[in-house]
Amino acid sequence: MRLLFAPLAFSLALLLAGCTLDNKVENGTVTLDFKALYAGQQVAASEELTYTDGNKFYFDKVSFYISDLIFVGESGDELVLDISKIDLLSTGDKNKITASIPFGQYTGVKFVLGVSPTLNAQKPSDFSSGHPLSTTSDYWDGWQSYIFTKYEARMDTDANGTFERAIVYHTGSDVMNRAVSFTKTFGLDGNNNDLILSFDVDLATAANNINLSVDDQSHAPGDLTISTKLTDNLATSAIKIK
Repeated sequence: MRLLFAPLAFSLALLLAGCTLDNKVENGTVTLDFKALYAGQQVAASEELTYTDGNKFYFDKVSFYISDLIFVGESGDELVLDISKIDLLSTGDKNKITASIPFGQYTGVKFVLGVSPTLNAQKPSDFSSGHPLSTTSDYWDGWQSYIFTKYEARMDTDANGTFERAIVYHTGSDVMNRAVSFTKTFGLDGNNNDLILSFDVDLATAANNINLSVDDQSHAPGDLTISTKLTDNLATSAIKIK
């Protein structure tokens, strides 16, 4: 009797093992790589540029938060990241987001440009060191909000070689959140499990209808005119997937 049932038990064990392996969810890696452009040309921190009126200037910091990052899949959406910060002019990897998502076919990416209201209701002290929301310089008590976007540059307005004008545009508060989506068809499987999605962020487009030579400051509570223009430009036209 043992000899009769032993092969059956062995076969059943193999069958169950096969089912377990077949049902295992495998993941691939997707990296969102954001690159800074100015008027269509790649730009680096401190690189001298010429504004539309002839003034020389350079960018020294551009950053923004992304929350609720979702990959749109044919079999359902995958929420993979609640918050991340992009340091656009970084020479390291701070301009990238790396996520692990299941194998499958995808048709796009969507996220909130800003900090979702749930997270924005908290403060840096609520997060452990190293968390994207733990940095005190990215939070402003006067707003009771994180600074969603920093767009900072310096300009020489009198052609004397000194970049004396500080351009500081900061956005924040829940009303500055913008949902954005990008269409991009891609797939992940055993033969293609490591993918890069490239995004261009044109800083000239981001400043459409803003005069950098005149409007040099926007970072006060209630001062939403430039903040709204900057945020809307980023959400609707400045950020493009390649």
